Amino acid sequence: MEFELMMDIWDKVDITVVVKTTVGIAILGQLYRWWSNRINAPAYGGIVSFSRRLAFERLMREKGDIWKDSYAKYPMLLIPSRGNWSLVVRGPYVEEINRAGDDVLSFHEAVQDMIQLQYSIGLPAHQHNEYHIQVIRNNLTRHLPAVFPEVHDEVTVALSDALRFQGEEWKEIHFLGWAIPVIARASNRVFVGLPLCRNGDYLKVMIETAVSCIDTAKTINGYPEFMRPLVGRLLSKTGERKEKIVEFLKDVVDDRLKLAPEDRPDDYVSWLLNNAPPEEQNVGDIALRVIGTNFAA
Repeated sequence: MEFELMMDIWDKVDITVVVKTTVGIAILGQLYRWWSNRINAPAYGGIVSFSRRLAFERLMREKGDIWKDSYAKYPMLLIPSRGNWSLVVRGPYVEEINRAGDDVLSFHEAVQDMIQLQYSIGLPAHQHNEYHIQVIRNNLTRHLPAVFPEVHDEVTVALSDALRFQGEEWKEIHFLGWAIPVIARASNRVFVGLPLCRNGDYLKVMIETAVSCIDTAKTINGYPEFMRPLVGRLLSKTGERKEKIVEFLKDVVDDRLKLAPEDRPDDYVSWLLNNAPPEEQNVGDIALRVIGTNFAA
């Protein structure tokens, strides 16, 4: 009976009205978000600046020639990008921005929006616990003199493996194709140490993850803000990536957990374990931190 009633109601619904109403609500929602989040600064795009996408399309058509006049005219200007608005400043406003605290201008929040960390890498909890940043600032910086010889050694070996010169002949190379693995090896010499930093399968997963994160973020940011959580969940492959990295890091993390903090090797994984809260001293959480740091490197 209820089913028949529902079908009877559905037959009386005018699909055209439903579509028009939905589109109207979406437009009103876009206008409301623009109005509630507006910044008191000139925006590139003129009358179309209420829509970041329309303003961005106009910027792409003009290829930057017109907006340079706007930049020269205004000391503060909103420029559209594919995912958000960027506030470009010059003159005295630069120093004012430099003095702003994290509660006013947050680099972390900007990266969160730009890279869509929750869906591209899988780091939602790190919004509240950023101990890995302190590890980089404190432990890594303090150990740079000790780390440098290892990085130098890894770069030397990696370049030799990648270039494979025979004699003194010239050799044509595709720079990006071999530079990325060299950088990955040198970085992971610090992050996870030998021999894992030279494991081809491990490096392949890390490099593919970094590239995939950029592609995922670009796609998500191409959608309106209210759709990004849905699109992010549909596109996210963070679970797969985490499982692959955990396979490689499991023995490394387990070996360090068996040792007292003072007996662990001086590398990034050990520093993470030494600074992580008890609930995150496991291979899964450490793997996410390593993925994020590799992406940044």
